[in-house]
Amino acid sequence: VTFGPDHVTPVAGVATRWETSEDQLTWTFHLGESKWSGGEPVTPGDFVYAWRRLLDPKMDAPFGNVLRIFKNVPAYLDAREARWVLSDLESALFAGEAIEERKGDLEFLGEVARLDQVSLLEKLSKKCTGEARTLLEKAAAQARERAPLQLGDLGFRAVDKKTLQLTLEKPTPWLLDTLGFMALYPVPRALVEKEGKSWSVLGVLQTNGPYQLEKGSENGLSLKRVRGEGPDKVEISWTSAEKAYASFKRGELDWLDEKHIPDRALEELSEGEGFHYFHQWGSWFLRLNHKKGAFEKKAARLAFAHAIDRDPLSALVRMASASSLVPPGYPGYPVVEAPKQSPAKAVRNLLRGWLDTKEFPRSTLLVPDAFREVGAHLVKQWREILGIDIRLRAMKIPAYLRALSLGEYDIVLDLRVGEFFHPFVFLQESFPELRTAPLEELAAAEKSLVSEEVLLIPLWTMGTYRQVSPEVTGAVPNLRGRVLLPHLRKP
Repeated sequence: VTFGPDHVTPVAGVATRWETSEDQLTWTFHLGESKWSGGEPVTPGDFVYAWRRLLDPKMDAPFGNVLRIFKNVPAYLDAREARWVLSDLESALFAGEAIEERKGDLEFLGEVARLDQVSLLEKLSKKCTGEARTLLEKAAAQARERAPLQLGDLGFRAVDKKTLQLTLEKPTPWLLDTLGFMALYPVPRALVEKEGKSWSVLGVLQTNGPYQLEKGSENGLSLKRVRGEGPDKVEISWTSAEKAYASFKRGELDWLDEKHIPDRALEELSEGEGFHYFHQWGSWFLRLNHKKGAFEKKAARLAFAHAIDRDPLSALVRMASASSLVPPGYPGYPVVEAPKQSPAKAVRNLLRGWLDTKEFPRSTLLVPDAFREVGAHLVKQWREILGIDIRLRAMKIPAYLRALSLGEYDIVLDLRVGEFFHPFVFLQESFPELRTAPLEELAAAEKSLVSEEVLLIPLWTMGTYRQVSPEVTGAVPNLRGRVLLPHLRKP
C-alpha cells in the first residue's frame, strides 16, 4: 500500500485491492501490473522474500520486529534470540564463568526454546549445578513440546503470481499503515540471488517506480525516467543550509527542510507565509525507576514531575512541550494531561516522603551524551525547587542503551518513536493486553502512566519544520512526517 493526499491514509499501491476474513486474521492482497526497471513483474514472492530477509540473522536488519504482527513470527524471533542466549551461555561456561546469576536468561529459554535446541540445553545443564541446572533441564523438557519453526511457517505466503496472503497473530488495526513502512517494500528476488551483495550498487540496482538511479556521488544524484509521466531527467544536489537559504530567497528553491534553514533565519521565516511546524509520531519523556530507590515512592515521582519547566528544555531541542505520551492530533484520541510545573505542589509532595530532604537517597539522571545540556537544565531545576542534587550521567549511545535495558538508572531520558500509526504503539510495553482496545481505554491507560502513577514524565513531542513556497500544493503537515512527491504540485 501507499498513502493518500494527506500522506497518512492507506490507499492502493502495488496491490490494487484486498479483502479480509471475518475474524480479521487473514488478509488477501491482489497485485497489479507493477514492474521492476529491468522489465520483470513485481510478484508476491518478492514481498515474501524481502520480509524473510528482514528476519535472517545474517542480515542483522534493524526492523525485523515490525513483522511480529504476523503468525508465528514472535515465536520465530524468540527462538532466534534463544540461540544467541544459548551461544552466550556456552561461551561463559567454557570460560569458567558462573551463570547462576543469569536467572532471567535461563527462564527465558524455558519460555521460548524449541525442539532443535534441546541437545544444547541438555549439554549445558550437565555443566551446571544447583538452580541453573534445574532451570536448563526444565527448559529442555519444555522445548521438546515446541516443534522448530521454518521460514515457510510464517504468516505470509505467495498464493500465486498475483496473490499475497497474510495471516496475523491477532487482529491488528494498524496493519495497512505497517505495510506502507519502507522496510517492508519488496526487493527483486531474482536480482538479489544473482548479484548477491552487489544487487544495490549503481548500474545494477532495479526499482519498481518511475525512476532509475543513473549517477550518484557525494555531491548528489541523477535519475532517469524509465516509465510513467514526468521529466526525463531529475538532478538532485546536496548543499549547505546557507546556500540553500540564499537560493530560496532568490526564488530558485521551493522547499527548505529544518536541516537547510540557518539558525539566523528561523525567526524571520517562522513569522511568514509557508512556514510549517508540526508534531511527529514520537515522544521524549523521563522514565522513573519505580522498582528501587527513591522513586519507589509516588510522592517523589510527583515532586519531580511538578518541578519541571518544559519550555526552556523545548527551546534547546526545538520541539514542542508535551503534556502526554501519545503525540497530540491522533483522530478521536482523548486528551491526556501530565502534571504541570507547580513549585508548591512539588515541595509539598516531596515533604510527604521526606521531612528532611537531606535524607533523600542519592539518585542519578541518565541521558544520551548529545542531551547533556538538557540533563544539566533538569538537574538545575530540581536543585532550585526541591533542594536536591541529582547526579548527571551522560553516556555514549551503546553504553546508554545497555544501562537502560538493565535498569541501571533512577531517572532516564527516553524516546519512543511509533513504528505504526496507532496510540497503542506508545502503550504496548506497559499494557500489551490493550492491543485492540478502544481509544478511550488506551487514553485511560496512558493517564494511569503519566498522571496518576507518574511512572513516565512527558517532556516534548518530536516535531519538525519546513519552509515551502506558496506556489507548492500538497505539502500537508502530518504526524507521520511523510512527504510523498506524487501528491506535490507546482503550477
